[in-house]
Amino acid sequence: MACMLVSVSGWILQFVLGILAFGVLLLKRQREVPRRSWKVWFFDTSKQGFVAIEIHFINVGIARVMMERMDSHDSCTWYFTMVLLDSTIGLLSVYYLLKWSAYLVSRFRFRLLYSGDYGVPPQYKPWIAQFCVYNLIMLVEKALVSCLFLIPFVQKTGAAILQPIGRVSPTFELVLAIVITPFLINVMWFWIVDNFLMKVEKQSFDRGADAYNLQDELAKKKFDRETRHAVSPAGMVSARVTPCFVERTCSLPRRVPSVLPCKAQFLVVF
Repeated sequence: MACMLVSVSGWILQFVLGILAFGVLLLKRQREVPRRSWKVWFFDTSKQGFVAIEIHFINVGIARVMMERMDSHDSCTWYFTMVLLDSTIGLLSVYYLLKWSAYLVSRFRFRLLYSGDYGVPPQYKPWIAQFCVYNLIMLVEKALVSCLFLIPFVQKTGAAILQPIGRVSPTFELVLAIVITPFLINVMWFWIVDNFLMKVEKQSFDRGADAYNLQDELAKKKFDRETRHAVSPAGMVSARVTPCFVERTCSLPRRVPSVLPCKAQFLVVF
């Protein structure tokens, strides 16, 4: 049973799988603390979404070229091999390329390229700049993987995995090649890369939360020190400040307390 990617049923199946894999990022957003706004989430995930479509078409094209070059009638085996390379060597190379680009951005202070930072309110200009950088990284990864794909040993990897399964069940071979493996790998890829693309924003939040917590702790210590050493002479009016706990709600967790001198009680000491 030959497996053809370039067919009506093949395109429909690939589209449905892409939607399901990308939908996992919606679930990821629901589990985030703090949760990104919809606009920031769209900016983060759309960088992956558009590039993933581009890389998918490149993989399909490479699989079709290899099928014609090797006089084969099974493009799914070549596509399966390319997906395996992307999820191993490709993902590792993307990780280090992202770290290297983040270092350069931080070193030379390219404000537009701070990953996950789109300004307040979020603007399209930083997103376009960051999208171009991520797209370039993915094209470099694809060029690297394509060079490895020319090695004869690597070319036989997909067939070595799929052919024994195909002897038992050709149907399951097709399902494994174009459904199960691409779906699981895309989910893993989206989840891991999304954590890196949103890293700067989350670090900024954590630094902000730590700063507010440090201010709260200093305020508490100052209040305790002042109340401990306060001296109220007889007949004088002294002011006693009572701490007030409020919750900050602007881009911070709802459970970050703050101590403010919100109430002054005046006592007459006789």
